[in-house]
Amino acid sequence: MRGELNRIDRDGRVTLELSNSAGKFWDHLGLKGIHQRNYKKRPQDVGIALIELVEQWHEEVSIGRGGNVDLTGSSYLVLSWNKAGWYQLHQFPAHLPNPRRLRWHFPTVQRKGISASARCLKGEDASGTLFEWYGESGGQLKYYPLARKAIWSSERIRLEPLAKVEHGILAKVAAYFPTLWEEAGRET
Repeated sequence: MRGELNRIDRDGRVTLELSNSAGKFWDHLGLKGIHQRNYKKRPQDVGIALIELVEQWHEEVSIGRGGNVDLTGSSYLVLSWNKAGWYQLHQFPAHLPNPRRLRWHFPTVQRKGISASARCLKGEDASGTLFEWYGESGGQLKYYPLARKAIWSSERIRLEPLAKVEHGILAKVAAYFPTLWEEAGRET
């Protein structure tokens, strides 16, 4: 997950992007009479519906429903990293927190001295923001569980640096087809 390892040091939370399927989220909300003109007036209903939809996706592929995924052994495995080259893995249950126990709201932001409702829906537990949904800008549903609540986590690790050679597509072509590559270079 992007360079979010430093976030764990700041607020103790791991970043997971659960989905960015704006169309599926809006279709599901539409079945509940929620649309872009009224969703900010129904934050609790929106938040509950979003998490229920993700859980529904899990159930649809479960062994119990004729699928091939054993949900009892499933989990989220997240690799976080930072620009300094450190990595860490965290494992979290596939079952998400109960959305009915969260406070869902659109925070108020100041824009040019005027208070307005933010474009991001937040779902908060007693310790802070657990979910964010960006319904009008890509549809990302983000989940921020506390790192200390992980089922398992690795130590922070650093990978050995790669040798100072080019690893791009041109280097691969030159390695796979050295004669043709050399001839093509002479022709240009």
